[in-house]
Amino acid sequence: MISRLNGRLIEKNPTDLLIECSGVGYEVKISLNTFSVLSDQEAVVLHTKLIIREDAHTLYGFATKEERDVYTPHQRFRHRPQHRHHHAIFHDTR
Repeated sequence: MISRLNGRLIEKNPTDLLIECSGVGYEVKISLNTFSVLSDQEAVVLHTKLIIREDAHTLYGFATKEERDVYTPHQRFRHRPQHRHHHAIFHDTR
């Protein structure tokens, strides 16, 4: 699991970020709350949740552990498609 990223902010958009950590660029999906909390400073720390599905590995980033913890319990509903839970917090651009 990837639970935290500490790196340099390369690109910031309302739905995603690009963060470079030790030479590796991570695309991270974010909520609008996280977008508004993060400044445009180069250094950034995000708490993350990696969701692995059959068709994608998606990394979600949160400004605080508390925000991540609110999101985490939704992943326990295995009998429902996960994208329904993602849409409740994140704007899905698929």
